[in-house]
Amino acid sequence: GFKLHHFGDENGYLLSRKSLIYSFILTAFVFSPFFIESSQKVPGSLYLVFASLLSVYLIMPAFSFFTNENRDKSARRLFFVTIIYLPLLLATLVIDRYL
Repeated sequence: GFKLHHFGDENGYLLSRKSLIYSFILTAFVFSPFFIESSQKVPGSLYLVFASLLSVYLIMPAFSFFTNENRDKSARRLFFVTIIYLPLLLATLVIDRYL
């Protein structure tokens, strides 16, 4: 797996920065079906709306984790948001595909 924890980073700044960067990268991948040509059907507007809302839902706690002094609470919130984020995104993609 990924080594996410940085030794010598007492205040968690490097870890929070990495989490924010990964959140932006994940958001870019979420919208990639619209820009990458493939033989599959392009997702519709339902997926676009929910992917946008869910991406904002992910970026906000990641940014809070990056800027907040109480990083333990922010990290816990970001963890639970990511647990909710991916299944909802997949469910939206499946629903959009078959509607």
